[in-house]
Amino acid sequence: MHILRNSLPAQPRGNAAVFFCLAAVLSVLLTFSCASVKKIVGEPTVSLKSVSIDSLDFEGITFAAQYTVTNPYPVGFSIKQVAADILCGQQLYTSLTTSEGLTVAKRASTTNTLLVKLPYDTILSYASADTSKKALPFTVKGNVAVDLSAIPYVGNTLNIPFTKDFDVPVFKPRLSVSDVHVQLPSAAKLKESFTKSGMGAIKAASLAASLITGRDIPQDAFKGVDMDIKLTFNINAANGGGAPWQYTVTDCAIRSSSSVIAEAKASSGGAAAIRAGSGTIPMTATLSTAHAGAFIIRLLTKKGGDPEFALKSALTFTGLPYQANIPLACTRTFPVSKVTAAQ
Repeated sequence: MHILRNSLPAQPRGNAAVFFCLAAVLSVLLTFSCASVKKIVGEPTVSLKSVSIDSLDFEGITFAAQYTVTNPYPVGFSIKQVAADILCGQQLYTSLTTSEGLTVAKRASTTNTLLVKLPYDTILSYASADTSKKALPFTVKGNVAVDLSAIPYVGNTLNIPFTKDFDVPVFKPRLSVSDVHVQLPSAAKLKESFTKSGMGAIKAASLAASLITGRDIPQDAFKGVDMDIKLTFNINAANGGGAPWQYTVTDCAIRSSSSVIAEAKASSGGAAAIRAGSGTIPMTATLSTAHAGAFIIRLLTKKGGDPEFALKSALTFTGLPYQANIPLACTRTFPVSKVTAAQ
């Protein structure tokens, strides 16, 4: 007897086999894609080679951590956020978070800077156990979050860590101006200059005596008179910490009501520099009576506003891995009542 077998039930089993085979192949492809994109193409990287000093003022030091993000993919992506901790040893000083919004083009790199300012008082506080220390060990440690949602098989956000150690100079600058002195010519020289301007001999002699004694000096004493008078003063520089440094005055302008009266130079004729922890730089300026007569009278009579000294300087931390001649600018005033004058 022949038994008839229905062949239809065998067909679903064949379709199922094909389905499961395709699913397995797709799963392998997907697994290969997710795992292999990073192996074949690579991953985005963050490079933070060094931390430099961005600027100095009389409040603190601003450091710049320059980092570079590299994109190995054939599609661009954006930087969502940069977060970092600033630590002194193991102690947290501050945390920084920035929303960058920068785009890194395909197969390219972009560089940006993370800035942090350390007040001098904070630095000295960390070094309070030993202010003679040259530097303190700091670390910038964080991560860059990049948006990879446009890149297939990779994911949405990738956090790339970075860390860098750097030295912070134990430092606090102190600058002042002292010993402002008007160096008058001799009585004979003053009389000669006055008579050359057309003044009578008796009046010239009387005016010269008034200038030397500092009494009864008229406000227009130098009207029509052209002669040079020396002004000397000291720039005093000191460091409140133990970092080795070199201080150089690159420019010094004497001002009155924001107007420049004269430029001053080192009295020695050499570089206006201090190469130790503290010191004094003698400075000299030449005041022309034709240009600065009223200013000179103010100094001699000790009346009016205080003179201003606009200082531009350059600092170098010797023995530390920072650039030389970092700019530092300030303005110092000196009480006009304390200005001295003599021949």
